[in-house]
Amino acid sequence: MHARITVAKNVTREHVGELLGRTWTFHPLCTSGACAQVQLVRNRAGGADVLTLSQTTPGSYAGNGLFYAPLSCAGNTYLRGESVPFRITVTITAESTFGFATALNATYVNPSRRNLTPCVDIPGHDAATYTGQLGAPKTGGTGA
Repeated sequence: MHARITVAKNVTREHVGELLGRTWTFHPLCTSGACAQVQLVRNRAGGADVLTLSQTTPGSYAGNGLFYAPLSCAGNTYLRGESVPFRITVTITAESTFGFATALNATYVNPSRRNLTPCVDIPGHDAATYTGQLGAPKTGGTGA
């Protein structure tokens, strides 16, 4: 996936307009056809997120997740220093002649981070848009 940061408020090492590359893997949660739900594994710099996306309209999926990010304060780095709730929406933009998704657009939105350290911190938030091409699915379903 190709990403462009659209919002980066008080988020370390992120800047509006920054371009990123990420690997997303979709696993259909049905045996054939357009699945009502798909599992998304989203690799990012600090690890991977696994979340279930539910179909919202034909060709569109959305889901919520949470990850933890390191935060430094008072000379200490807390590996789980802040919790980062987020929402991802995915829209299929192209399909193969066999009905498998081949391209998509997506959005990632984190409305607010929560400080889990003993220090005072100004909470940040971020957002990004994604575009990408999908390879052939390994099992049935659209591969959303």
